[in-house]
Amino acid sequence: MKKTFQLKKRIDKKGIREVIYLKNERKGGCPFKCKMCDIKKQCFYVSKNENKKRIISEITKIDVKGPIYKKYDRSILIYNSGNATNPEELCTENLKFLLISIENLKIKPLSVIMSTRGAFVNKKLLDFFIGLKLSYDIFFNLGVESLTDKGKEIYGKLSIQEELDKEFNLLRRYNLKNKSNFGIVYNFLFLPEFFVDNRKNNEDIIYGFVKEITTFINKYYNKGVEIRINLHPFYQTKKLKFKNAPLREFIAGAMIIQRFINGENINKFLKRKISSVDFLKNKNPLSNKQKKQTDIFIGVQDYGYETKIWKKELKKWGKHIKAINEGKCLPLFP
Repeated sequence: MKKTFQLKKRIDKKGIREVIYLKNERKGGCPFKCKMCDIKKQCFYVSKNENKKRIISEITKIDVKGPIYKKYDRSILIYNSGNATNPEELCTENLKFLLISIENLKIKPLSVIMSTRGAFVNKKLLDFFIGLKLSYDIFFNLGVESLTDKGKEIYGKLSIQEELDKEFNLLRRYNLKNKSNFGIVYNFLFLPEFFVDNRKNNEDIIYGFVKEITTFINKYYNKGVEIRINLHPFYQTKKLKFKNAPLREFIAGAMIIQRFINGENINKFLKRKISSVDFLKNKNPLSNKQKKQTDIFIGVQDYGYETKIWKKELKKWGKHIKAINEGKCLPLFP
Protein backbone atom coordinates (compact mmCIF):
# COMPACT_ATOMS: atom_id res chain seq x y z
CA MET A 1 0.00 0.00 0.00
CA LYS A 2 1.24 3.46 -0.84
CA LYS A 3 2.26 5.75 1.98
CA THR A 4 -0.31 8.36 0.94
CA PHE A 5 -2.78 7.08 3.52
CA GLN A 6 -2.11 5.27 6.75
CA LEU A 7 -3.71 5.00 10.15
CA LYS A 8 -1.72 5.32 13.33
CA LYS A 9 -2.35 3.76 16.69
CA ARG A 10 -4.79 6.00 18.50
CA ILE A 11 -5.52 6.25 22.21
CA ASP A 12 -9.04 7.31 23.15
CA LYS A 13 -11.78 6.47 25.63
CA LYS A 14 -12.07 2.92 24.29
CA GLY A 15 -8.33 2.34 24.65
CA ILE A 16 -5.78 1.82 21.89
CA ARG A 17 -6.95 1.42 18.34
CA GLU A 18 -4.60 -0.57 16.14
CA VAL A 19 -4.96 -1.26 12.43
CA ILE A 20 -4.61 -4.40 10.36
CA TYR A 21 -3.83 -3.45 6.76
CA LEU A 22 -5.02 -5.84 4.09
CA LYS A 23 -5.14 -5.53 0.32
CA ASN A 24 -8.17 -5.87 -1.90
CA GLU A 25 -9.03 -9.20 -3.54
CA ARG A 26 -11.37 -7.64 -6.10
CA LYS A 27 -9.96 -6.42 -9.40
CA GLY A 28 -10.76 -2.73 -9.49
CA GLY A 29 -11.01 -2.51 -5.71
CA CYS A 30 -14.06 -1.05 -3.99
CA PRO A 31 -17.12 -1.18 -6.29
CA PHE A 32 -18.31 2.19 -4.95
CA LYS A 33 -16.65 5.00 -6.88
CA CYS A 34 -17.60 7.78 -4.50
CA LYS A 35 -17.07 11.36 -5.54
CA MET A 36 -13.94 12.81 -3.90
CA CYS A 37 -12.65 9.40 -2.79
CA ASP A 38 -8.94 8.67 -3.34
CA ILE A 39 -9.02 5.09 -2.07
CA LYS A 40 -9.49 3.51 -5.50
CA LYS A 41 -6.05 4.78 -6.51
CA GLN A 42 -4.52 2.85 -3.63
CA CYS A 43 -6.21 -0.49 -4.29
CA PHE A 44 -3.68 -3.06 -5.37
CA TYR A 45 -5.31 -6.33 -6.33
CA VAL A 46 -3.87 -9.42 -4.65
CA SER A 47 -4.83 -13.07 -4.75
CA LYS A 48 -6.57 -14.72 -1.82
CA ASN A 49 -3.40 -16.61 -0.96
CA GLU A 50 -1.30 -13.44 -0.96
CA ASN A 51 -3.80 -11.70 1.27
CA LYS A 52 -3.73 -14.63 3.71
CA LYS A 53 0.04 -14.24 3.97
CA ARG A 54 -0.52 -10.56 4.69
CA ILE A 55 -2.97 -11.44 7.46
CA ILE A 56 -0.34 -13.60 9.12
CA SER A 57 2.21 -10.80 8.79
CA GLU A 58 -0.14 -8.14 10.21
CA ILE A 59 -1.19 -10.30 13.14
CA THR A 60 2.45 -10.97 13.96
CA LYS A 61 3.22 -7.24 13.99
CA ILE A 62 0.68 -6.45 16.69
CA ASP A 63 2.55 -5.81 19.88
CA VAL A 64 0.65 -7.94 22.39
CA LYS A 65 3.25 -7.62 25.13
CA GLY A 66 3.57 -3.84 25.28
CA PRO A 67 3.43 -2.49 28.84
CA ILE A 68 0.96 0.18 27.73
CA TYR A 69 -1.75 -2.49 27.60
CA LYS A 70 -1.63 -2.71 31.37
CA LYS A 71 -3.34 0.69 31.36
CA TYR A 72 -5.39 0.67 28.16
CA ASP A 73 -7.82 -1.68 26.45
CA ARG A 74 -7.67 -2.15 22.72
CA SER A 75 -9.72 -2.18 19.52
CA ILE A 76 -8.52 -3.31 16.10
CA LEU A 77 -9.59 -1.77 12.79
CA ILE A 78 -9.58 -4.00 9.70
CA TYR A 79 -8.80 -1.88 6.65
CA ASN A 80 -8.60 -3.18 3.06
CA SER A 81 -9.08 0.01 1.00
CA GLY A 82 -12.68 -0.95 0.50
CA ASN A 83 -15.26 -3.18 2.15
CA ALA A 84 -13.94 -5.81 4.53
CA THR A 85 -17.32 -7.59 4.61
CA ASN A 86 -17.67 -7.88 0.83
CA PRO A 87 -16.63 -11.47 -0.09
CA GLU A 88 -15.29 -10.22 -3.43
CA GLU A 89 -12.87 -7.89 -1.64
CA LEU A 90 -12.02 -10.16 1.30
CA CYS A 91 -13.05 -13.76 0.83
CA THR A 92 -14.98 -15.52 3.60
CA GLU A 93 -12.14 -17.97 4.18
CA ASN A 94 -9.65 -15.17 4.82
CA LEU A 95 -12.12 -13.18 6.92
CA LYS A 96 -12.71 -16.21 9.14
CA PHE A 97 -8.98 -16.88 9.41
CA LEU A 98 -8.37 -13.25 10.37
CA LEU A 99 -11.07 -13.09 13.04
CA ILE A 100 -9.99 -16.35 14.63
CA SER A 101 -6.36 -15.17 14.57
CA ILE A 102 -7.44 -12.05 16.46
CA GLU A 103 -9.38 -14.23 18.91
CA ASN A 104 -6.19 -16.18 19.58
CA LEU A 105 -4.09 -13.11 20.47
CA LYS A 106 -2.65 -13.22 23.96
CA ILE A 107 -4.28 -9.88 24.72
CA LYS A 108 -7.67 -9.82 23.01
CA PRO A 109 -9.30 -6.56 21.85
CA LEU A 110 -12.58 -5.29 23.24
CA SER A 111 -13.82 -4.80 19.70
CA VAL A 112 -12.93 -5.27 16.04
CA ILE A 113 -13.98 -2.51 13.63
CA MET A 114 -14.55 -3.41 9.99
CA SER A 115 -14.51 -0.70 7.32
CA THR A 116 -17.44 -1.38 5.01
CA ARG A 117 -20.55 0.07 3.42
CA GLY A 118 -24.00 -0.86 4.71
CA ALA A 119 -24.75 -2.71 1.47
CA PHE A 120 -22.40 -5.47 2.64
CA VAL A 121 -23.92 -5.91 6.10
CA ASN A 122 -26.77 -8.41 6.23
CA LYS A 123 -28.31 -11.14 8.41
CA LYS A 124 -26.21 -13.87 6.78
CA LEU A 125 -23.03 -12.00 7.73
CA LEU A 126 -24.19 -11.43 11.31
CA ASP A 127 -25.09 -15.13 11.64
CA PHE A 128 -21.59 -15.95 10.39
CA PHE A 129 -19.99 -13.78 13.08
CA ILE A 130 -22.20 -15.23 15.83
CA GLY A 131 -21.24 -18.73 14.71
CA LEU A 132 -17.56 -17.99 15.31
CA LYS A 133 -18.29 -17.41 19.03
CA LEU A 134 -15.89 -14.47 19.25
CA SER A 135 -15.17 -12.90 22.63
CA TYR A 136 -14.98 -9.35 21.25
CA ASP A 137 -17.69 -7.08 19.80
CA ILE A 138 -17.81 -6.22 16.10
CA PHE A 139 -18.40 -2.70 14.83
CA PHE A 140 -19.01 -1.65 11.23
CA ASN A 141 -17.16 1.47 10.11
CA LEU A 142 -19.34 3.67 7.85
CA GLY A 143 -18.18 6.82 6.10
CA VAL A 144 -21.13 9.21 6.43
CA GLU A 145 -19.18 12.43 5.72
CA SER A 146 -22.25 14.65 6.22
CA LEU A 147 -26.02 14.41 6.46
CA THR A 148 -26.55 18.04 5.44
CA ASP A 149 -27.94 18.65 1.96
CA LYS A 150 -24.78 20.54 0.95
CA GLY A 151 -22.52 17.83 2.37
CA LYS A 152 -24.33 15.01 0.56
CA GLU A 153 -24.07 17.00 -2.66
CA ILE A 154 -20.35 17.73 -2.27
CA TYR A 155 -19.48 14.10 -1.54
CA GLY A 156 -22.01 12.54 -3.90
CA LYS A 157 -23.67 10.48 -1.18
CA LEU A 158 -27.25 11.51 -1.82
CA SER A 159 -28.73 8.28 -0.43
CA ILE A 160 -26.45 7.96 2.62
CA GLN A 161 -29.33 8.59 5.07
CA GLU A 162 -31.30 5.66 3.65
CA GLU A 163 -28.23 3.40 3.77
CA LEU A 164 -27.54 4.46 7.35
CA ASP A 165 -31.12 3.79 8.48
CA LYS A 166 -31.24 0.38 6.82
CA GLU A 167 -28.00 -0.78 8.46
CA PHE A 168 -28.94 0.61 11.86
CA ASN A 169 -32.40 -0.99 11.88
CA LEU A 170 -30.95 -4.34 10.82
CA LEU A 171 -28.47 -4.32 13.72
CA ARG A 172 -31.08 -3.08 16.18
CA ARG A 173 -33.47 -5.92 15.37
CA TYR A 174 -30.68 -8.50 15.30
CA ASN A 175 -29.19 -7.37 18.63
CA LEU A 176 -32.60 -7.47 20.28
CA LYS A 177 -33.45 -10.94 18.99
CA ASN A 178 -30.03 -12.54 19.55
CA LYS A 179 -28.82 -10.54 22.58
CA SER A 180 -25.76 -9.58 20.54
CA ASN A 181 -23.84 -6.30 20.60
CA PHE A 182 -23.04 -5.34 17.01
CA GLY A 183 -22.25 -1.63 16.77
CA ILE A 184 -21.44 1.09 14.24
CA VAL A 185 -18.71 3.71 13.92
CA TYR A 186 -20.03 6.71 12.00
CA ASN A 187 -17.41 8.94 10.37
CA PHE A 188 -18.41 12.60 10.01
CA LEU A 189 -16.34 15.30 8.30
CA PHE A 190 -16.32 18.89 9.47
CA LEU A 191 -16.28 21.41 6.62
CA PRO A 192 -17.68 24.96 7.14
CA GLU A 193 -19.20 24.95 3.65
CA PHE A 194 -21.66 22.29 4.86
CA PHE A 195 -23.26 25.01 6.98
CA VAL A 196 -22.38 28.48 5.62
CA ASP A 197 -21.38 30.29 2.45
CA ASN A 198 -18.96 32.62 4.27
CA ARG A 199 -16.37 31.25 6.70
CA LYS A 200 -16.41 34.50 8.64
CA ASN A 201 -19.71 33.42 10.17
CA ASN A 202 -17.96 31.57 12.99
CA GLU A 203 -20.97 31.20 15.27
CA ASP A 204 -23.12 29.84 12.44
CA ILE A 205 -20.43 27.27 11.61
CA ILE A 206 -20.31 26.01 15.20
CA TYR A 207 -24.10 26.04 15.44
CA GLY A 208 -24.53 24.04 12.21
CA PHE A 209 -21.91 21.48 13.25
CA VAL A 210 -23.36 20.98 16.74
CA LYS A 211 -26.92 20.79 15.42
CA GLU A 212 -26.03 18.14 12.81
CA ILE A 213 -24.29 15.82 15.29
CA THR A 214 -26.64 16.29 18.27
CA THR A 215 -29.66 15.72 16.03
CA PHE A 216 -28.02 12.52 14.81
CA ILE A 217 -27.27 11.37 18.37
CA ASN A 218 -30.83 12.10 19.50
CA LYS A 219 -32.17 9.92 16.70
CA TYR A 220 -29.95 6.88 17.29
CA TYR A 221 -28.98 7.04 20.96
CA ASN A 222 -29.93 4.13 23.21
CA LYS A 223 -31.85 2.24 20.54
CA GLY A 224 -30.05 -1.06 21.05
CA VAL A 225 -27.00 -0.37 18.87
CA GLU A 226 -23.82 1.06 20.37
CA ILE A 227 -22.63 3.95 18.22
CA ARG A 228 -19.31 5.72 18.06
CA ILE A 229 -18.89 8.97 16.15
CA ASN A 230 -15.59 9.89 14.56
CA LEU A 231 -15.41 13.64 14.03
CA HIS A 232 -12.75 14.53 11.50
CA PRO A 233 -11.87 18.06 10.30
CA PHE A 234 -11.52 18.39 6.54
CA TYR A 235 -8.08 18.92 5.10
CA GLN A 236 -7.56 20.11 1.57
CA THR A 237 -7.13 17.57 -1.22
CA LYS A 238 -6.43 17.96 -4.92
CA LYS A 239 -9.94 16.85 -5.79
CA LEU A 240 -11.74 19.12 -3.36
CA LYS A 241 -10.51 22.70 -3.51
CA PHE A 242 -11.96 23.84 -0.20
CA LYS A 243 -9.39 25.10 2.29
CA ASN A 244 -8.48 23.23 5.45
CA ALA A 245 -11.26 23.33 8.02
CA PRO A 246 -10.55 25.80 10.86
CA LEU A 247 -9.70 23.84 13.98
CA ARG A 248 -10.88 26.58 16.33
CA GLU A 249 -14.51 26.18 15.26
CA PHE A 250 -14.13 22.40 14.98
CA ILE A 251 -12.78 22.01 18.51
CA ALA A 252 -15.42 24.36 19.93
CA GLY A 253 -18.18 22.36 18.26
CA ALA A 254 -16.73 19.01 19.32
CA MET A 255 -16.38 20.17 22.92
CA ILE A 256 -20.01 21.32 22.96
CA ILE A 257 -21.08 17.95 21.54
CA GLN A 258 -19.11 16.21 24.31
CA ARG A 259 -20.91 18.35 26.89
CA PHE A 260 -24.20 17.35 25.28
CA ILE A 261 -23.33 13.66 25.69
CA ASN A 262 -22.41 14.39 29.30
CA GLY A 263 -25.93 15.73 29.85
CA GLU A 264 -25.21 19.47 29.99
CA ASN A 265 -27.44 22.23 28.66
CA ILE A 266 -25.46 23.15 25.56
CA ASN A 267 -27.65 26.05 24.44
CA LYS A 268 -25.78 28.32 26.86
CA PHE A 269 -22.70 27.85 24.65
CA LEU A 270 -24.47 28.73 21.39
CA LYS A 271 -25.48 32.08 19.95
CA ARG A 272 -28.73 30.51 18.72
CA LYS A 273 -30.64 27.86 20.65
CA ILE A 274 -31.14 24.41 19.18
CA SER A 275 -34.82 23.55 19.55
CA SER A 276 -36.00 20.09 20.64
CA VAL A 277 -32.68 19.15 22.23
CA ASP A 278 -33.10 16.14 24.50
CA PHE A 279 -30.14 15.83 26.82
CA LEU A 280 -28.83 12.33 27.31
CA LYS A 281 -29.82 11.65 30.90
CA ASN A 282 -31.12 8.14 31.37
CA LYS A 283 -34.19 7.83 33.56
CA ASN A 284 -34.45 4.03 33.44
CA PRO A 285 -31.82 1.53 34.64
CA LEU A 286 -29.61 0.33 31.79
CA SER A 287 -27.71 -2.90 31.30
CA ASN A 288 -23.91 -2.83 31.31
CA LYS A 289 -23.90 -2.86 27.52
CA GLN A 290 -26.39 0.01 27.38
CA LYS A 291 -24.57 2.23 29.87
CA LYS A 292 -22.32 3.56 27.14
CA GLN A 293 -24.35 3.58 23.94
CA THR A 294 -22.76 6.68 22.45
CA ASP A 295 -19.39 8.39 22.44
CA ILE A 296 -17.40 10.61 20.11
CA PHE A 297 -13.74 10.76 19.21
CA ILE A 298 -11.59 12.88 16.92
CA GLY A 299 -9.72 10.93 14.29
CA VAL A 300 -7.03 13.46 13.51
CA GLN A 301 -4.32 10.94 14.25
CA ASP A 302 -5.11 9.40 10.89
CA TYR A 303 -2.54 10.88 8.58
CA GLY A 304 -1.26 11.07 5.04
CA TYR A 305 -2.67 14.27 3.56
CA GLU A 306 -1.76 16.89 6.15
CA THR A 307 0.43 19.87 5.31
CA LYS A 308 3.00 21.39 7.69
CA ILE A 309 0.51 24.12 8.59
CA TRP A 310 -2.08 21.47 9.38
CA LYS A 311 0.28 19.53 11.63
CA LYS A 312 1.12 22.76 13.47
CA GLU A 313 -2.59 23.36 14.08
CA LEU A 314 -3.06 19.82 15.39
CA LYS A 315 -0.21 20.35 17.84
CA LYS A 316 -1.77 23.61 19.01
CA TRP A 317 -5.08 21.93 19.79
CA GLY A 318 -3.62 18.62 20.96
CA LYS A 319 -4.70 19.11 24.59
CA HIS A 320 -8.33 19.62 23.60
CA ILE A 321 -8.29 16.69 21.16
CA LYS A 322 -6.88 14.42 23.86
CA ALA A 323 -9.54 15.56 26.33
CA ILE A 324 -12.40 14.86 23.93
CA ASN A 325 -10.97 11.45 23.06
CA GLU A 326 -11.00 10.65 26.77
CA GLY A 327 -14.58 11.88 27.22
CA LYS A 328 -13.53 14.99 29.16
CA CYS A 329 -14.41 18.66 28.79
CA LEU A 330 -12.14 21.69 28.79
CA PRO A 331 -12.96 25.37 28.28
CA LEU A 332 -13.90 25.91 24.66
CA PHE A 333 -10.80 27.91 23.86
CA PRO A 334 -7.30 28.08 25.38
